Amino acid sequence: MIQNDTPKAGRKLTPRQQRFVTEYLRDYNATRAAIRAGFSERNADKIGSKVCHKPHVAAEIQAGLAEQARLRQEAHEAADAVRGR
Repeated sequence: MIQNDTPKAGRKLTPRQQRFVTEYLRDYNATRAAIRAGFSERNADKIGSKVCHKPHVAAEIQAGLAEQARLRQEAHEAADAVRGR
């Protein structure tokens, strides 16, 4: 699991790191996210893992996962309301 328990977790992301987070949240694949974010395809597997485990990036990924979970829950609740549950 990704850890974000260091003081650096509040640091601002670079544009490429932010793009990495966005891409990672699409399919949860660090290698593909690194490529789509503009990192070197040749070393994408290493770069993806390294970027993913930077504390400030990991914190953004965790926040994105929490937002996805919240949106899924809202969608389930809305579907249940339509079905009359």
